[in-house]
Amino acid sequence: MLALIGLNVAGVRRPLPYSLLGVGLWLAFVESGLHPTIAGVLLAFTIPTRTQARPQAFMAQCIAVLGGVDATSRLNAESNTEKKDVSDRQQAAAHTLEAIAERMQTPAQRLEHSVTPWATYLILPLFALANAGVSLSGNVAQAVTSPIGLGIIAGLVLGKPLGITLFSWLAIKIGVAEMPARVTWSQLFSSACLAGIGFTMSIFIANSAFSSATLLSIAKISILTASLLSGMIGAVLLLLATSERIGATKLGTSKATV
Repeated sequence: MLALIGLNVAGVRRPLPYSLLGVGLWLAFVESGLHPTIAGVLLAFTIPTRTQARPQAFMAQCIAVLGGVDATSRLNAESNTEKKDVSDRQQAAAHTLEAIAERMQTPAQRLEHSVTPWATYLILPLFALANAGVSLSGNVAQAVTSPIGLGIIAGLVLGKPLGITLFSWLAIKIGVAEMPARVTWSQLFSSACLAGIGFTMSIFIANSAFSSATLLSIAKISILTASLLSGMIGAVLLLLATSERIGATKLGTSKATV
């Protein structure tokens, strides 16, 4: 962990050192008896999330590369240049733009982009298959109205959106974060409601929390119920918030035209 913090302080921008030390951190947690998922959270805190590239230099490089492509296209139209030569130059320009864009990205973004396909199409499906196993043979109504069921549903349906919205507001107020452009608070809250869809991680935590098969079954049924409610509420609120924003934008445009 100290080595990871040292990499961040030293300004190391390549993702590989963070990945290798992250594996070591995970192994250390496994051997220590602590839950190894904590290692992922701690690793994420150390990976740089701010770009060091200057926007002006980035734009200048892109314009120069695209200008070369445009000049090549005009040259092809005015002469008998072989199409293969032109194609090779365009491919080279595309690779150059890709390299420039990669330098603009932060190490956290690059790691996220490289891991996302594996996580989406392999790890999460395996994770869900290994941890789901929900039996609906019992009394569903009794399960979701039990103290455990109500606590889980309240935590996901109410706690998630309130917590995300409150801490987002606090982060913006103290200056550690910025509200994304053209995003309203109603849209942010509506999106936060979708965070209550807690299938894989919530069931994983339930497996760690409850040793009783009966309690675990109640927890899983409540998680699925809360996920369904959160999805429906979030989708409806987000649709209304977006429609409201579109209507306000059209109204502003009409007034400006008048």
